[in-house]
Amino acid sequence: MNVNQFNETKRIRFPIPTRELERRWKAIRSIMLDKGINSLVIQNDNQWLGGYVRYFTDIPAENAYPCTVIFPVDDEMIIITSGGPPLPPSPPSWAVRGVKERISKPYFRSLHYTNTLDAEVTVEILKKRNDKVVGFVNLGHINAAYYVYLKENLPGTEFVDATDFVDEIKAIKSEDEINFIRKAIAVQDAVCAAVPSLVRPGSAAVDPQVPGNLAGSFAADAA
Repeated sequence: MNVNQFNETKRIRFPIPTRELERRWKAIRSIMLDKGINSLVIQNDNQWLGGYVRYFTDIPAENAYPCTVIFPVDDEMIIITSGGPPLPPSPPSWAVRGVKERISKPYFRSLHYTNTLDAEVTVEILKKRNDKVVGFVNLGHINAAYYVYLKENLPGTEFVDATDFVDEIKAIKSEDEINFIRKAIAVQDAVCAAVPSLVRPGSAAVDPQVPGNLAGSFAADAA
């Protein structure tokens, strides 16, 4: 999809500017070229400590639903998610940038007999591209069944760990990223300031969470 089609007025709050995503993609692809890596594979299944899918796409994986991103050195990304007809592929087309194809398959990690559906799609894509060197971004986020299937079905492919050079790029923050960090700090400060007014003697530890979350939402809008 052309990045110019992205509609920031839709339902995404605080989207990363397209110029920032393009900066990341360019920096990562430059190193991929130097190292002879044809594609990267990124995988997450949650929005809490699973930041690589969002770093590349500005769309997080959520609530244990796996999401795989194939990031070629010479083409736009492909996203593989849980789903399938009659629903359209996710994420919605208006929400993605730098993505040429979205593929959904009916797989869930709790249904073990679907564990290789995303891997099967990945193997088909990498074979079609004739990729010889594929980098994993953070092996700790890669599902074991997915990893084993790729290794068994792409015997002529060299797999490398690409995490370090991606992390080195992530570590040096752009001005856009610094601005978002400052906004996040302001939200945290506002929530912490509100907490004393939410706590009462004898209240359970969980009691302040709902109003605390609401306070965080309001503070984010104001940041």
